[in-house]
Amino acid sequence: MMPLTSQVRTRESQAQVKGHTPSNEELIKLKKDMLSSTKQAHNYLENQGYMLKDAQGNKASLMYTLLLLVHCMPYGSLPRGIRAVATILEYEAAMKMADMVSTM
Repeated sequence: MMPLTSQVRTRESQAQVKGHTPSNEELIKLKKDMLSSTKQAHNYLENQGYMLKDAQGNKASLMYTLLLLVHCMPYGSLPRGIRAVATILEYEAAMKMADMVSTM
């Protein structure tokens, strides 16, 4: 079943116009916005106690963080926690894609 036009959701980081190639300035602004959102997401998860460090002092994997959220976070706060993890994953995917494009 295809979502209705009113149900389609897009992220701000996605181009809104098909065929529009963002300028260098637009890409820099998008990167700063994504970085800011990612830092906020990390801070939120750390403050809530769900972004733990492992024995070596490194941050735990996002999969482990997501499992903690699902099993321990109050139901009312769960969507916000999941959005925080999704924001971090989106940033990591965008940076991998940018690295891949820049090496071509």
